[in-house]
Amino acid sequence: MELASLIEEIKQHPRFDEVGMVLSHSGYVRRLSRNGKEVTGFQVDVDDEKCRQVINEELTKPGIVDIKLEFNAGKVLGIGDEVMLLVVAGDNRDNVFASLERTLNRLEEVGAKSKKEFFD
Repeated sequence: MELASLIEEIKQHPRFDEVGMVLSHSGYVRRLSRNGKEVTGFQVDVDDEKCRQVINEELTKPGIVDIKLEFNAGKVLGIGDEVMLLVVAGDNRDNVFASLERTLNRLEEVGAKSKKEFFD
């Protein structure tokens, strides 16, 4: 997963001349779970079709030009490994920030089939 390569893909979009902001989110495996337990690994499985639906819906929102998503799914990841990369390109900060937040929330709700933390 390379942020620079996803941004280069976005720059090739035929409507890139409308883009005033590109915002990204990188998710990593952290050492402590939300409840404070030591994590030894993490695995996420995603529903690719539902993820595409979320992105396609978000692409209809005002000012949003392109969205790129990559998941490091289907394998056990270690502390510090990248879990996901989301990049949203659009016309201005209000539209792009809102889109990134909506997209992340929707992917969490419907795109992630399962998430599992591993402990000692």
